[in-house]
Amino acid sequence: MLASADVYPTLPVVDIKRAKQFYKEKLGLKVIMEDASPGVAFQVGRYSMLYLYQRGHTKADHTVASFRVDDLEAEVRALKDKGVKFEEYDIPQMGIKTKEGIATMNGSKAAWFKDTEGNILGLMQMAMVPDFYEQVRQLAYDMWNKEGRPAGKDWEYWFHAEETLTKR
Repeated sequence: MLASADVYPTLPVVDIKRAKQFYKEKLGLKVIMEDASPGVAFQVGRYSMLYLYQRGHTKADHTVASFRVDDLEAEVRALKDKGVKFEEYDIPQMGIKTKEGIATMNGSKAAWFKDTEGNILGLMQMAMVPDFYEQVRQLAYDMWNKEGRPAGKDWEYWFHAEETLTKR
């Protein structure tokens, strides 16, 4: 059913103009659509998007969206230079303790910050070779697309692509 469907974060914001400015100017995202709801969609990466829509205040005390990055320290520095403030966490039961906004967990690194509306956003640098994930994703997509995008088979293509790249 949904195994081959794209998914994207949909976040509520109180002030759409303020949020749009933050996502464009601080995070460097490109607006790809605006609607009358009022809402705005941003291009994120090559195949993803993030949608913001205006509504009354809500409270989420967890990460609502994460960005996978290749160099977390560089991204944190760049965002701090633009005025983004990173959260500090000490959550022993989850193995999370940040130092200067960055947590290291099993070789992976993560950092969290809030947008202008209080939504918690994350940055994640995976422990695997940075290019490998993208190479697997692209090869799997190409294989799946070439075969006519058969429903429910995307993970088969993922595993086949991973196996193919590992043997190289």
